[in-house]
This record gives sequence, C-alpha cells and structure tokens, in this order.
Amino acid sequence: MQERSRSLTMREDEKGTFVCIVVRKRDLRDGFLHFPERKESGMAFMKVRSFLVLAIGIVLCLPAMAKAAPPPYTSPEMAKKLGQFRKEAGGAFIVPQAFGTHPGATFVLMHAKDLGLSDKQIKKIRMIRREMVNRSLKQIARIDKLRSRYLDLMKSPNPPLRKARKVYMKLTRLMAMATFDHLTGHIKVGKVLTKDQWAKMKSLH
Repeated sequence: MQERSRSLTMREDEKGTFVCIVVRKRDLRDGFLHFPERKESGMAFMKVRSFLVLAIGIVLCLPAMAKAAPPPYTSPEMAKKLGQFRKEAGGAFIVPQAFGTHPGATFVLMHAKDLGLSDKQIKKIRMIRREMVNRSLKQIARIDKLRSRYLDLMKSPNPPLRKARKVYMKLTRLMAMATFDHLTGHIKVGKVLTKDQWAKMKSLH
C-alpha cells in the first residue's frame, strides 16, 4: 500500500541554505528520514529561520526571567547566604525537628504585613537573622572540615581509633553547638513578637 501521509521538515543543504523537505510520516514514526522527494527554497524559509533564532533567544532568556525575587526585607546578599545555608544545614544540625516549633526570621518577615510588624520589629528581626546566618555558615564550614578529617582517618584498614575518637567527639560537639545556637536565634525572633502576633504567626505556620 502506498503511503500518502506526508509532512514537512527543514534541513540545511551543502550551501548553507535552509530548504523544505517532504517527509513521509511513516518514516518519521520509524525514526528514519526519507530524503527529499521535493524541495523548495526562498524567502519564506528565511522568515522561518529568523523566527527560530528569535524563539531560541527567548528560551535562553527564560532562566534569568524565572529567578525568584528575594523574600521581603531580604537583600540579594542575604538571599544568597540563605540559599547556601539551606543547602548545607541539613548535614550539620542534630535533632532539627525542634525548629518546627519556632519558625525562623525569614518566615516571620514574609508575613510582616499579616502580623502587623512595626519598623522597629522588622529591623530587630533582620539583625537577629544576619547574626544567625553568618554564625551558622562559619560553624558549618568548620563542621565540614572536621567531618572530612574524621572520614580520612577511618579510611585505613587499621585506623588510629584514639585519634579518630577525639576528632569525632569534637565534630559532634560542634554540630550540637551549631544546632542550638541557630535554634536560639529562632527563639529570639519569637520574643520580638507580641503575644497576639505569636498566636497569629503560629496559625500561619
């Protein structure tokens, strides 16, 4: 049976000219191109080429356009630090479930209007957050260094257990300290709120 169903596609010939190619749909479905039974060239295809270039340019711009704006009351620099913190904190904190009871500064600032925060409260919360994040990033860097040192010691078939134990104890102590220091920052943020604001914040969380 003769295949009547055909489609059009485009390719560039040996001279660099884009031409229209008649392709059988069966060949497209089977993964093979049936090279031209008929081809045409002209201004129409130059327009198509220009359209494709424009479309590709728009697509390439989409990632930059899609970047989310920083949260309210958050500078680009702080937004960058927050992104780094969220990426790395999971491997540094111990028993992070306690944070669920005490929402952080960024969450509270995102709902500043709903909570009716004053300018003074916003300024205080931003200051607490800056101290929290800067301290935590330094602690996480130290934790990563100690973790790598401990793992290097344990790679040996006969690791120096006494030395490794000291490094391990120092590592876990620093992880506990980093967790509690950051949790303390969350609690400080909560203390900036009034009782009514705290109750409202808990209903939003």
